[in-house]
Amino acid sequence: MKELQNLVSLNDKKLLVVLPIKKVVDTFLNECAYSIAQQNQPIDLLVLYNGESEEELNSLKAILDKPSITVPDKAEDGSVQQKVIEAERKINYTVEKTGSYTFQQIFNEALNYAVINKYETFSVVESEDVIDVDWYKNALNYAAKKTDKDAFLPITREVSNGGFIGFFNEACWVDGYAEVAGVFDLQLLMRFNCANITGAVFRTKSIEEHSETVDGQLKVIKEGFKYSYSHEFFLRMIYDDLKFFTVPRLGYEHRIDIPIEIVDPFSSKIPRNITAWPEERGGMSPEEIKFWNEAARKEYFISRHDRPIKFEKKVVA
Repeated sequence: MKELQNLVSLNDKKLLVVLPIKKVVDTFLNECAYSIAQQNQPIDLLVLYNGESEEELNSLKAILDKPSITVPDKAEDGSVQQKVIEAERKINYTVEKTGSYTFQQIFNEALNYAVINKYETFSVVESEDVIDVDWYKNALNYAAKKTDKDAFLPITREVSNGGFIGFFNEACWVDGYAEVAGVFDLQLLMRFNCANITGAVFRTKSIEEHSETVDGQLKVIKEGFKYSYSHEFFLRMIYDDLKFFTVPRLGYEHRIDIPIEIVDPFSSKIPRNITAWPEERGGMSPEEIKFWNEAARKEYFISRHDRPIKFEKKVVA
């Protein structure tokens, strides 16, 4: 990690948005980049690129330079055609190569960049997702007013294969679920894994203070976890008395079950039918899912360290 000399802040170092990219998928990336360009809050974007192809890197930059979306449009003769709409604003971005190969490492890397470059807050998004136009404006407004809170989560639309399936991050607003309306607590999160890490805005100083330094780098998410690492992170941070608040506004569209050939740990997304996937393509058995879920509910208070834990298959005699 280093100082981002090619990124001049447009928001006085209030927010750094981090977008990890391993493979450029034009449609998804265009829609994500378009939503970033259209934000009603100046955004400083750091793209962490994990690919090897110079051609793909050029394709990535071409999309970021001029993001667009394609929408159906009714012509004068009544026929429906596809209309391309380009973003009205330019994205203020820089691209850095990353050696990270898991989302856990990406999140830790994002924290380090935010600390080194003195950003007040940071946020990690994924390239298949879409950010509502006012989300970061709303988040920073709440951050300015609620100085006792350490992170701000959007109400998230969960979308599977293009179909809406529900909301996320809203459970702390349900009557009787949380001790304080809008604020996650341990009792709620021990009952439900209901907080989504992408799109959230974290106070850099708060997360830094509850991180460990390993080989000169800050680590806050346990990289040894294969699954449920974000749940363990939220439990541990709240156990350490950090306050995570859901802004009562729609802010983020989280797209899951997107077409993929293999479950790649570079992304935080796990297919809902992961137990039906073969192991060689990233699938996990119900026993392994249960193991990591239980580990998250134990490790958050047992150890702040990323101690070695490993799922081992039971051998049936």
